[in-house]
Amino acid sequence: MIVVDNGSGDSTADVARSFARKLPLRLFSEARPGIPRCRNRCLREARNRVLAFTDDDCKVPPDWIQRIATYHEAYPGAAAIGGPVVNGAPGLLGETNQRMWESWLCAYREAPKSGTSDIRFRTPARIPHVLKRPAQVRSLFTANCSYKVVSIRRIGGFNESLLTMSDEELNWRLCNSGERLLYIPDMPVVHAHRGAIASFIEQHFRYGIGFYQTRTLHPGMPGILPRSTLVSVWMFPILALTQALFNAGVARLSCKTLPLAVLMWIAETAFRTGALYAGTGHRRAVFLPAPQPAPSRTSAPSAHSHSMAASPKGDTEKTLSCIAPGPTSRGKL
Repeated sequence: MIVVDNGSGDSTADVARSFARKLPLRLFSEARPGIPRCRNRCLREARNRVLAFTDDDCKVPPDWIQRIATYHEAYPGAAAIGGPVVNGAPGLLGETNQRMWESWLCAYREAPKSGTSDIRFRTPARIPHVLKRPAQVRSLFTANCSYKVVSIRRIGGFNESLLTMSDEELNWRLCNSGERLLYIPDMPVVHAHRGAIASFIEQHFRYGIGFYQTRTLHPGMPGILPRSTLVSVWMFPILALTQALFNAGVARLSCKTLPLAVLMWIAETAFRTGALYAGTGHRRAVFLPAPQPAPSRTSAPSAHSHSMAASPKGDTEKTLSCIAPGPTSRGKL
């Protein structure tokens, strides 16, 4: 097990050391802030063949690592295997984040198939519950995802210049290199989504910035439709209510459906505004460096790993690497 402390201001390192007495744990410090830097440190230190990532505000089931090992053995043709991220926070903001996750996964999965280069977000009533079986996808979330070490080392690891969405950028490079990503619906983790409206908006704004950075590096990846972005910023209350009523259907509205649709509109507007903000030159500001080219391909060392990495709250990044042995097998997905 590997723990990477990314400049935490609390007792993270002390807690990790206390567990080192009970677990096969190695503690490392990464002075440079950033999620992708910590994940790359975990990648460098990993000794087994699969890295499994989750966030520090997620709860994984007791058999999570074993399931990951089992599915990698069952689907040896997959470079990455991930599962659903289930809302564990009460209230509408938590549920909205859950629906946005489902919408993103469905939209990103269908965009290349539909012949369009754009991602269309979906309202609550239009998110299909189609991912009932293992499916090949183009996007997985590092809150619940595992990668073959040899595959991500081969393409250079995570891009450390990205503010957010480094997992999406890595997934895109994996797909373009001919690798396959597999979604497993019965391998969930529970995530405590953000509960304050300000942090909720900021989160999706930053996602938009990261998405613009990523698409700048990879012009061929699906984009977001620019429709109504500028207008929605200034006329949000009226447009949000109008779209919510139109999409949900007045006859089917409940006390819950309308607020949920409005919050999803807020999230989408924040996302589009973040992308627009980054695209107008603000990415050159001190706090947001321009994205660097994708990491170059490197030869994969003869190391193998199963690991779990935890993402930060604030400036804290904790990366855990859990060893779960399994024979390497060959076959087709």
